Amino acid sequence: MSDVRKKKKIYDIAPNMEYKNTHLMKDCCLLPYIYAKKYGYELLIVTVKQGEYPYLKNMPEATMNFLEHRDNMIEWAELCKEYIRKHAIDIDILFCFGLYYTYMQIVPLYKKLNPDGKVVLKMDANAAWVDNMPFQDDLYRNMLSRCDFISCECKKIQKILSKKIPYKIEYIPNGLDYTMYPIQSDYKDKQNVLLYVGRVGEPDKQNEILLEAFSRASKNIPSWTLRMVGPIDSNFENYISDYYNNNPWLKERVIFTGNVVDKHTLYEEYRRAKVFTLTSRREGFPNVFAEASAHGCYMICSDIDAAGEGTNWGKNGSVFSIGDVNELTKLLVEICNMPDKFFENNYYKMKEYAKYYYDYDNIVERMHYIINMDEEK
Repeated sequence: MSDVRKKKKIYDIAPNMEYKNTHLMKDCCLLPYIYAKKYGYELLIVTVKQGEYPYLKNMPEATMNFLEHRDNMIEWAELCKEYIRKHAIDIDILFCFGLYYTYMQIVPLYKKLNPDGKVVLKMDANAAWVDNMPFQDDLYRNMLSRCDFISCECKKIQKILSKKIPYKIEYIPNGLDYTMYPIQSDYKDKQNVLLYVGRVGEPDKQNEILLEAFSRASKNIPSWTLRMVGPIDSNFENYISDYYNNNPWLKERVIFTGNVVDKHTLYEEYRRAKVFTLTSRREGFPNVFAEASAHGCYMICSDIDAAGEGTNWGKNGSVFSIGDVNELTKLLVEICNMPDKFFENNYYKMKEYAKYYYDYDNIVERMHYIINMDEEK
């Protein structure tokens, strides 16, 4: 009889029912996928179906399990508990993203049914979120105490969490899969482009700060354009119309592309941009940091929790006070008037920094070592 072992399995259950196609390229799905690919696991992504999943064709080690929609999170958590009861024995690693009610229900159950299974929790946290979490509540303690690996995305949050909860917090930034979508860039392709990538018009993104600052700076940086890449909130369309009416000279210099689904097309935007901009009020660790850094963009961002990581601690970027249009305007004028050699030097240093810190292949190797440390002693 052949001694063929079943392939080990990683399960990634959507905490709030909804993993869309775009989530497949974010840390919540991409990180467990890279782990599965590197160490010979099968990845099962559990969610309610949300349209089509064209990115799935690039993830041969992943399978999607679609569950029925539920009317609220309590009912969803109950459905996930039933799912865990059926599949716990098959789950070698349960990946969790954030301290959600669903995970608080299924993690203790999973560890009860499969004590040898591993639970990986990636916090996806920001400072405001951490300050408001009732970590002493039984729901939180019962989940956290059963996790084999807990991480967060930036050093600032790691320090805060280490003071709030009695568990070791690992530092795992959001990264990139350099093999699925290779970074194909050259400095000669760079243009005088300021780039923003993300949801346009969402209140926390504060896109109006960037647009207003660019308007004020525009006559001092006449060769530069601003490209806003991402789906546009319908509530923001009136603002855009008013913006063009008030700044008619910017109609050819401020471009809204709309949503870009194709990753190769998105990477073309990064490839051409010299500067990446982020004006958010609050963020955990934006996925765009890794993408922009890998393409050698200089970073200008608001003072969010991960601003240090995003700018390579000020070596390859600049930080301005959240919501400060005047400060951002001055930065745009200063940076966009720097000589070409400045951007060329930044290009190579930022790419080197990104490859070292954001390559998921390196990140999951470290995770694997820590998760299995006890077994390897």
